[in-house]
Amino acid sequence: MAARGSDWQATRDGEIEAPLPRRVDAPLVFIGRIRTPFATRDDCPRQGRPDGPLCRIEVDEPWRAGLRGIEAYETIEVLYFMDQARRDLIVQNPKSNGVLIGVFAFLVIPPLVREVASFVDRLPDLIVPFKRPVYEKVVQAFRDIAKA
Repeated sequence: MAARGSDWQATRDGEIEAPLPRRVDAPLVFIGRIRTPFATRDDCPRQGRPDGPLCRIEVDEPWRAGLRGIEAYETIEVLYFMDQARRDLIVQNPKSNGVLIGVFAFLVIPPLVREVASFVDRLPDLIVPFKRPVYEKVVQAFRDIAKA
């Protein structure tokens, strides 16, 4: 395990790496890129905001016809890979906060449900307004766990 320092790809305390597989079950094709004003990975916010900086999605030529009709929608979902993100970590220590979490449990963290519930109950105005309903639904779904 490497110590975290100036090497942003170093493994943080407690993180577990897995070798990347040689076989490919289904190919992943990148169809474009997102241009942002962020110069480094550390400059990127952990969560986006509707009032954040202007970013641009560029779709490569062979895929542009697939955008036909997209203007009819108010919002779209964009799935992306951050180009500098590690792909080999199966247990992560986000921002070295000491809470180790497997990549498949990254969005639902039972040990932190009480903290999230408390946060939502006490400080709802600090949650970005467009995300507030999602946070409230998650907390409601895990209310019993939060009381345990």
